[in-house]
Amino acid sequence: MATRNTTSTPSEGPTSRKASRTRIRPGVAVRSFDPFSTSAFYSARTFFEAASRSRRLESAVDAGPNSANAEIEYVRMRSRWTYANDSFYRNACRQIANNAVSYGIKPIIKDKKLLKLWNRWCKEADVRGKLTFYGIQHMLGFTVPRDGEGFVRFRERRPEDMRSGVPFQLQLLEPDHVPLTKTELLPNGNRIISGVELSAIERVVSYWMLDYHPKDMFLGRSTEPRPVPAHDVMHLYMPDRFTGTRGYPWGASSLNTSESLRSYELFELERKKGQAGFLGVLKKPRLATDDAGPIEVDEGDEEEEVTVAPMEPNSVMVVPDDYDFVLEQPTQTDSNYVPYRREAMAGMAVAMGLAVEHVSMNWQFLNERQARIVLNEVMRFIYAVQDHMFIQQLCEPVWRRFVSAVLMHDLWRLPEGMDIEDVMDVEWMPPTRGYINPLQEAQ
Repeated sequence: MATRNTTSTPSEGPTSRKASRTRIRPGVAVRSFDPFSTSAFYSARTFFEAASRSRRLESAVDAGPNSANAEIEYVRMRSRWTYANDSFYRNACRQIANNAVSYGIKPIIKDKKLLKLWNRWCKEADVRGKLTFYGIQHMLGFTVPRDGEGFVRFRERRPEDMRSGVPFQLQLLEPDHVPLTKTELLPNGNRIISGVELSAIERVVSYWMLDYHPKDMFLGRSTEPRPVPAHDVMHLYMPDRFTGTRGYPWGASSLNTSESLRSYELFELERKKGQAGFLGVLKKPRLATDDAGPIEVDEGDEEEEVTVAPMEPNSVMVVPDDYDFVLEQPTQTDSNYVPYRREAMAGMAVAMGLAVEHVSMNWQFLNERQARIVLNEVMRFIYAVQDHMFIQQLCEPVWRRFVSAVLMHDLWRLPEGMDIEDVMDVEWMPPTRGYINPLQEAQ
């Protein structure tokens, strides 16, 4: 009969529940431990706390740069709904436009004739005739944080149709025009990832666009996207992944908290309204001969009925005989309501790259020095948005198209001794930042 190895280990026998407190003694065999084994990988005891698979921790889901693009449409829908119904979320998106664009990111043009042509074209840059070029910048400033991205398409025009003579305009398109579900491999070897066609060297070749917004009804129109060359489209977004082709709303990580906070505030307001509308109760003194049981209503005895009408502001109540009037004592608001609300709103603000004061417009908790520190930190992100998104993805492509158009149609001639690249390489001037204390900050 085979003998069983009875050598105890810290994880066997009756002391297994106390294994974490068991010390290894000399002469006792210990089971080998492979730190790279599967069991070690799934253990709650890991060197990296974030690598733990303990059930008490939230389970993370890994995804490729574009594998979660199908979820963007639903997140975008929630972001638009929150923008329309939550004043603080709306202001958070608007603050990006106000700080990054304001009255416009303008080029420094030294040639007076070229500057005159540019100013004339800026006034008629929008195909719908509603916005100037700088107004287009501002609208993109709050649309991109809300929707995650925005598209601008060059539209060729006849020179006689433009007062400036510059034959092109800009068409603003919401991201819905480029279907997120358009993903396939083309016969020429190019790949379409969420409506963006890429070549073998990861260069954007074209954007597959719908003629009209898919959520607006246009009978008799094609519902299939068609390719538009990449040089005719400007795609504005801030990539989070190296090869990510689409952008998602900046406040996606705070949407759940924002909606819960909004619901909590609405419930708190309704509770206060209910307490304000309930003035008090009429209470009849109980006599010693009265029955101490439950209250019984005698429907046949009309003289005992007491009807109390709703109270209007500044009105006086006449109390019936033998009745006492007891005022309602409203419940005081939680003393932690204001700091909790501020900290919860801070999650929305930092998701947008802002401080909570930008969202609430309440600066009473900061003194002048603290306000400057906060603004300096926020402006670092604003500068990045200005340079990496607006100037790189919008302003420079528009300027290159503008210079090419005025030269091709003989609206402006290149001065002698100047190279074309000198004109193309224009410097852009963001809006100036206001000072809180001009003397101190200048010093």
